Amino acid sequence: MPYGISPPRDRKTSAVSAKEFDKIAEKQKRLGLKGQDYALAAESWLRAKEPRKAIISYEKAATAYEQYAANLLDIDATSNRHRINYAYSEAKKMERKVTIVRRTIGKRGIRLEDRAAITVAIIGLVGGLFFLSANITGNVISINQYSSSWVGIILIIFGIVGSFFWIKRNKK
Repeated sequence: MPYGISPPRDRKTSAVSAKEFDKIAEKQKRLGLKGQDYALAAESWLRAKEPRKAIISYEKAATAYEQYAANLLDIDATSNRHRINYAYSEAKKMERKVTIVRRTIGKRGIRLEDRAAITVAIIGLVGGLFFLSANITGNVISINQYSSSWVGIILIIFGIVGSFFWIKRNKK
């Protein structure tokens, strides 16, 4: 028997024929393995520090387990009771993991890389604008207009690069 599913007890009185049962058993095998595959994929995404993709995989695993249990109910609810309970418990487990991962995404906070990119962007843009206005800077620190413009341009470039990295990091 495929995937440990037993056929209905009495084939003469059962509405499911042997051929139909084999089709259902194959479908069950695919659904059960699909749920396990999605759960393993979600764990791999978590190890790769991709929680959003892990959530998608956990949700797909939960739906696969629920479909598995629903199909078992269609076959024979009494003889497959422990498999149905297992499938529903696995679906609930996947749903709990989704909520846990969503909470950790919310608690992640601002990382050091984000802070550094934000700091470089702000200092670069504000400092660049300050040094590009030669009247303010030249009178205060007695720097000529040519040098002040170059310093301003370089700082603005640093600000734009820092902004680019910050935006790129936050798109994930």
